[in-house]
Amino acid sequence: VASVGAGANEADVTHEAAAARATFGVDGTGVKACVLSDGVDSLADRQASGDLPVVDVLPGQAGDVGDDEGTAMLELIHDIAPGADLGFATGFSGVAQFAANIVALEASGCDVIVDDITYFNEPSYQDGPIAQAVSEVRALGSVYLTSAGNSGNLPDGTSGTWQGDFDDEFASSGPLPAGRRVHGWGQTGVSYNTVARYSTRTDLQWADPMGASGNDYDLYVLNPTGTQIVASSTNIQDGDDDPLEAVGDTFAGEQILVVRDAGDADRYLSLYTNRGRLSVATGGASRGHNASVDAVSVAATPAAVAASGGPTG
Repeated sequence: VASVGAGANEADVTHEAAAARATFGVDGTGVKACVLSDGVDSLADRQASGDLPVVDVLPGQAGDVGDDEGTAMLELIHDIAPGADLGFATGFSGVAQFAANIVALEASGCDVIVDDITYFNEPSYQDGPIAQAVSEVRALGSVYLTSAGNSGNLPDGTSGTWQGDFDDEFASSGPLPAGRRVHGWGQTGVSYNTVARYSTRTDLQWADPMGASGNDYDLYVLNPTGTQIVASSTNIQDGDDDPLEAVGDTFAGEQILVVRDAGDADRYLSLYTNRGRLSVATGGASRGHNASVDAVSVAATPAAVAASGGPTG
């Protein structure tokens, strides 16, 4: 596949960008396209090979040594829109710096900004700092594109998400602490959701304001027989806390349970297994700034060789 420099770019053909360039007589000239990703470690090498031109990297925001997905994204953009100016800043320096870098890229002249990042603690029910920054640059005229999350979807049977109202089924008992109210996942008489595929992290959020939750929800993982707690997240929410709980690795066959204090309010829940899968699942995997009304949320297409159990294409 013909492309700028040494690397081939299948995206140029897949998206029929060459036809668009020829039909509309555009190649990105007059536009500055900017990337937020982990880093650009091989940027100098890709410039030497002719794959990339000069890239405007925000001072001190090139990312860490070994972080290089930003370089790949810039190569894709340069092949598709070879006339566009390019910019970069890392999005891996924390939520506050990520948000600041979005604003700084727009200030540096970026007309189109794209990222491939989700922070696990971004709120699902209000705009956090990153989503606020997206709205700020959109209001100034920039187009913002972001990753949909690559966490599966309900129609294909690959969802690892559950969203819905807290379903109060019955009081908890051993091995859980007694007397809590148990969520039933919309299934009468059910107390748990079985992990269908390994996940590195599971996050629970509920519809209370960040920094102001007074409804105490907890997240538990039991072994496949439901007789032993293997992981839990039991932060106390008593009025000035974030409505968030999270656990690490979960394995196929394990049971996920959500409980709340008996006197607390039912809330709308979102549970994300972040590329895992659930036996009882819904849609809704995109979250945080990836679901912003001011962003264009973009899903990945399958690569020729699958990674991490994903589809091939």
